[in-house]
Amino acid sequence: LMVGVRVRPLSAAESARGAVDCLSVTEGNKVFARDPDEKMGGRDYLRLQQFNDHAYQFDAAFGPESGSSEVYARLVRRVVTAVIDGYNGACFAYGATGSGKTHT
Repeated sequence: LMVGVRVRPLSAAESARGAVDCLSVTEGNKVFARDPDEKMGGRDYLRLQQFNDHAYQFDAAFGPESGSSEVYARLVRRVVTAVIDGYNGACFAYGATGSGKTHT
């Protein structure tokens, strides 16, 4: 079992309304999520220097600049080859609506 994640690029609509990336991928398997906690309509000045940041590690992680062929090569190719050789295999895409499943 391998678990991979792909961070999709911002859509044109997201960019137009001034959205910024809150995820970064490093070392090919780590994802850092930065949440400045601005959900209540503005900055919480009492917590200005506190962030709700999280770090995650996967078998493979792909940034917005990664292509579908790179995702295929690292995560899917071995499954397809095994199925052709007679083994069972599955690839599963999971995520919220608009998260990038179709993009990948």
